[in-house]
Amino acid sequence: MLEFIKRKSAVGEQHVMTAQTTGSNKSVVSAVDISRFDKIINWCLYALIVIVPILFLPITSELRDFNKQNFIFFLMVVMIGVWIIKILSTRRTTWVKTSLDLIFLIYLVIYFLACLISIDRVSSFLGYYGRFTGSFISVFSLVILYFIVVNNVRSQKVFEKIINCYLIGSGLALVYSLLQLLGIYIIPVAATHTRGFNPIGGLVSLAIYAALSLAFFQWVFFAQLANSRLKNIMLWLLSLLALAILFLINAFVAWIVLAISLIGLLALAMGAGAESSQGVSSRPWHWKPMLFLIVSVLFIAFQFLPPALNPRNMISFNLPTEIQLSNSTTWSLVSNSLKGSLKTAVLGSGPGTTGIVFGDIKPESLNKTIVWNLNFDRASSEIANIIIETGVVGFLAFELAAVLFFFFALFFLLKQSSHLGWKFALGAFILWLAMYITHFFYFFNTTFYFIYWLSVGLFMAAAHMKTAPEEPNSFSLAQSPRSALSWMFVSLLILAMLLVGTFFEAAVYGGEVSYAAGQKELNQSKPDYAKVSVDFTRAITLNPYRDVYLLGYGQNLFFQASQEAAKPNPDIKQIQTWMRNLIAAGKKSTEISSAKASNWSALAQFYTNIRGLVSGTDAHIIDSWQKAIERDPKNPALYVRLGLAYSIASDIIDPSIAGTGADADQDGLADTVEQQLGSAPNNSDTNANGVSDGDEVKAGFNPVTGLKLAGQQLSQFVRTDGAMLKKAEDALNKAIELKPNLPDSYIALARVQEKGGQLAEAKKQLDAAAKQFPNNADILFEQGRITFNQRDYTAAEKIFKTVISLAPNHANAHYSLGLIYQQRGDIANALAEFEKAEEIAGPNVELEKLINQLKTPPTP
Repeated sequence: MLEFIKRKSAVGEQHVMTAQTTGSNKSVVSAVDISRFDKIINWCLYALIVIVPILFLPITSELRDFNKQNFIFFLMVVMIGVWIIKILSTRRTTWVKTSLDLIFLIYLVIYFLACLISIDRVSSFLGYYGRFTGSFISVFSLVILYFIVVNNVRSQKVFEKIINCYLIGSGLALVYSLLQLLGIYIIPVAATHTRGFNPIGGLVSLAIYAALSLAFFQWVFFAQLANSRLKNIMLWLLSLLALAILFLINAFVAWIVLAISLIGLLALAMGAGAESSQGVSSRPWHWKPMLFLIVSVLFIAFQFLPPALNPRNMISFNLPTEIQLSNSTTWSLVSNSLKGSLKTAVLGSGPGTTGIVFGDIKPESLNKTIVWNLNFDRASSEIANIIIETGVVGFLAFELAAVLFFFFALFFLLKQSSHLGWKFALGAFILWLAMYITHFFYFFNTTFYFIYWLSVGLFMAAAHMKTAPEEPNSFSLAQSPRSALSWMFVSLLILAMLLVGTFFEAAVYGGEVSYAAGQKELNQSKPDYAKVSVDFTRAITLNPYRDVYLLGYGQNLFFQASQEAAKPNPDIKQIQTWMRNLIAAGKKSTEISSAKASNWSALAQFYTNIRGLVSGTDAHIIDSWQKAIERDPKNPALYVRLGLAYSIASDIIDPSIAGTGADADQDGLADTVEQQLGSAPNNSDTNANGVSDGDEVKAGFNPVTGLKLAGQQLSQFVRTDGAMLKKAEDALNKAIELKPNLPDSYIALARVQEKGGQLAEAKKQLDAAAKQFPNNADILFEQGRITFNQRDYTAAEKIFKTVISLAPNHANAHYSLGLIYQQRGDIANALAEFEKAEEIAGPNVELEKLINQLKTPPTP
């Protein structure tokens, strides 16, 4: 029987496994060098700390967070894989047990449950498209990263390398960001050529990152890690660089973060008597953080001064303005979310779903602001996001873990200043404190979450640093063959799961790269729609769970169909195939993420796009807009679109359009009508599209081309459905109720009233709107058009001239003014207005015909 005994080697970090054979004096010694495993794990950790803050790639549609999360995930997989192989090689595992392990695992379980019952599982597990932060994959990766850090960072040497890596990563991020702020673009990527772009996130995010880095740099001074003149100079330059970024952006929350972080550093360092501790500065160091603290307090105070008296406002840098929700609106979102169903109150709507439920939980008062039509994918603070997306349970788990860590850290830092890892624990705590303060005032991105979990892991690793070679918790697989076999099975299972997860995430990443390539081609001046279709199809194949890919694919199909329809001899069957695939893509997107109002809006638009090519779409258009309104009930723009859909659907074609008399092919279309339209009297399906000629005509389509019949052919056979017009009027009145200052609502309502024969009511509506919006050219034009139709040409002329004074390139106003001049017999002015309208709008057959008639002298 074999027994394995662990021994410490005199050279390096080796575990020596000794095999003893019972009854024999011989022994076989096999040395397993585990240092290479630890080195791989540590180098992965170093790479994360350097690269995460600076990482962005132009090959994806979202340059920063998506790439950072995938980078963290892939390196996390490598580290876990190496750790498992290390255990299998040594047949022994050791771990550091901390007081936070259980609470973090509970938090991860709660997060998983919130994702499982989410209103949109794709957004919860893979991340809300465009935001990505907060996906289960990212949170899982960061929690695992915490355990990896705690169990692998065990020496001062490793800590010092980690500090150096942070200085390198933050230094590169700050240098590049400052150049961006100054308009100096050193990377030849068009998407980055804006002063607001940086590798961290928005401008406020960058300012917060500069603040926490500046506080951390002061800790490095205190810990005497800048132990050379060159390093000391570089650290001073980085500190001034961070301060310059803070000054340029001047974000209130960033100054708050800096001030509290520096107060924490000074209080803990001096309160614990750290100057007498081993390895920290005994020279005066307080003046550096105190200097920066005074600066931060001054800039905080400046925020409360009137703008004219604020010294900072004397210098303007014209940086882009970051739009975010106000605190009052954010907490209205939280309140409305908690007042929803029991499920959303307890476990939230699901991680990454703030942007999906926003339309349902936003306060109606938001319609009175300039951001009424924006859909925010996150609240203004991370604590609000946590409550909305993971409910009360998720909030309590996160905050309980933070509070427990806070008190544990304070106890350790104040009572154990002589501990071997004390100074490193203080540095990690300063980073964590900056992030924790931030989460009350601002939302997190991937870089912030990475720093949050990394700092907790580093603190716990420092607090559990031991001088003895043996680990406190260990288990030898050699002691039990059954345990060894069980562990081997579990290890292989974990490795298999990691492999599957890696392939899945690689496919997700590949899908995003393909989609981004398609979008890039689509944005060209003359895009190759066929190539775009190939890219989008590949994206959908690699990641069939992204509704955005399907919507992009569907939109491109419409572009392809439009391009084909413009040809002299279009391929009708191909167009119809594209249209079927377009609708299929739209429907599939609503199946994947049915809670998104934007998906139903896109489907309604898809149906609207094909209305001129396919019959029976009106009911689908109306239904889709109604579904969108159910998910975003306070959006007045959706009610306007629904009202327009009802108005269009109110036009019903009289079946008498098919004619009477002989019908040789019995397709429901009289032979005389077939001759007028050019269809074959002896072929019931002239264009071979599977629909009889009679049914096509009754639906308003030409049986030869498959396209909509001309207005002149339809006009005498169209009647108006009063019930549909009433629904349209109700929808538009609802839009006005939600947002009384939306001009589109009044224009659409007046047109509906005019269509229903209420010309006087429409005129009254527009007269009132014109008083409310005296400088709105569109409102005034509609007022002039109605006035023209009432034959009050003098008043109409005055209105159209006002429209042109407000919008000189308003083609319809020039055209309408030309009609008035023509009616008066003023041919010269009429011709001038028609030519101006053609110059603005471009070639138009009817307009050219009118111009030629006026230019041709009348025959005597």
